[in-house]
Amino acid sequence: ALIVLIFLFITKRTMPRAVLITAGITTLFISNAYADYNKKKQQQIIFYNNYNSTAIQFIMPDGINYLYLNGESKAQFTKTSKDFIACHNLYQPLIICNGMHTGFISDNNNIINFGNISIGLANDKRWSYKASRSPLHVDYMVIAKGYHGKIVYLTGLFSIKHIILDGSLSDKKAEILSNECNSLKIDCIDIKKTGAYFDNILIE
Repeated sequence: ALIVLIFLFITKRTMPRAVLITAGITTLFISNAYADYNKKKQQQIIFYNNYNSTAIQFIMPDGINYLYLNGESKAQFTKTSKDFIACHNLYQPLIICNGMHTGFISDNNNIINFGNISIGLANDKRWSYKASRSPLHVDYMVIAKGYHGKIVYLTGLFSIKHIILDGSLSDKKAEILSNECNSLKIDCIDIKKTGAYFDNILIE
């Protein structure tokens, strides 16, 4: 759009005014249409700051959404999320359970796949002290209450892009893990400090 406007500015003395106006309107129309098209293709992931349970919401462009809850006070969280759901005209969320698989989302052994995004959930010791010749790529690894190991224990199984420190962790545990992420040069997001974390994803 910027290139077209510059071109119009340079040639404005030689081109008829009607042509200039038509070209400008067309350029704006195409830009707005492209932005609207991209918005309709966006999915969204929300990692909530919830002290009693891990809470992640997966939202489709059409308002269909899925909610992962693990831990205590599930009913309490569901109640507090109603305002967000109503404000954004979303359907009531479908609760994700282990083994769930649809065309949009799957959950298997604490690995959630949502479109082209993968999320690991470390809330027990199932992955500690294990390794693989071909580590599985995960965009996010959520470290939650129940995981007592170090981040480095997970790097033998996973190639991790981002670490999410869940709100269920104690402040001391979160600080220790945050420092370890810095030493490992892994991007770290502490939900207690940032609040709910949003990620917008363009459907390919």
